[in-house]
Amino acid sequence: EAADFRLSVQRSGLEYLIQSGGFDPDALLTWAKEKLSERGIVRVQREIVREDTERLFTQMQFVFLQPGEFWMGKEEKRTKVGIESPFEMSVFQVTQWQWAMVMGSNPSHFNIGANMIIAGICERSVQMQPDHPVEQVSWEDVQLFLEKLNELSKANSALIYEIIPEHSLGKIYRLPKKEEWEYATKAGTDTKFSFGDDETRLNDYAWFRDNSRETTHAVGLKLPNPWGLYDVHGNVWEWVQDGDILETKDGSFSIPVRMTRGGAWDYDAHRCASIRCASFNLDYRSKDVGFRLVRTDAK
Repeated sequence: EAADFRLSVQRSGLEYLIQSGGFDPDALLTWAKEKLSERGIVRVQREIVREDTERLFTQMQFVFLQPGEFWMGKEEKRTKVGIESPFEMSVFQVTQWQWAMVMGSNPSHFNIGANMIIAGICERSVQMQPDHPVEQVSWEDVQLFLEKLNELSKANSALIYEIIPEHSLGKIYRLPKKEEWEYATKAGTDTKFSFGDDETRLNDYAWFRDNSRETTHAVGLKLPNPWGLYDVHGNVWEWVQDGDILETKDGSFSIPVRMTRGGAWDYDAHRCASIRCASFNLDYRSKDVGFRLVRTDAK
């Protein structure tokens, strides 16, 4: 430490004293540690001021998508689907901060990590990694989120502009239909992934089993698809609006389910392909399931 300190001293007087050896080196080391500690305190104080005066969190952004046709489904069962109406898809998966701003809490499993903060929201202290995707939200939970978000939209609340700066009165928010999700994710491609068929390139576009280190990551850190959408492969599965009814073979029992798309941080590359999906109960929650939004005009 003393040797490194000598290199960091710039004033000629101190440099001379160090070379002359005319003082106690232990006293110098104590002095240096005190100064470095003071510097650390100032750095922390500056960071607090910066957090109070700058917006550090990802806000919702949307991409406008024109109608079009595309092939949907697996090769053995492909269907040509037409998207008849324009819509807007959110650029990022919904984040922990965005969820907390609307709901006043953060249900996410991955609320502790290198990016953790304690945010004051609705007179409560909410622990979060603000730009990580929210997870551990069921399809039913998302419907409550959408109900509250659309109430803010209808009231033209100031809060909605904090979350969605380019919000305009008369817009509503919902989950994408499965056709809309796949259309937006493929972005005019007909390959395994939005960037092609080569799985070795997935590391540049997605957080998945090979690179995630068993956790979610802040949205938007990987490359987007051709239409500017991030994390359409990996990070967290994304709920869509559509579902199905699962029945036993004899029809004695049935249960409604909803679909998720896109793969997640704990799945291999194969499961992160554009056509991949999984279905779960409406109340299913998991640390690898989140969502993104569609924005349309209110009818």
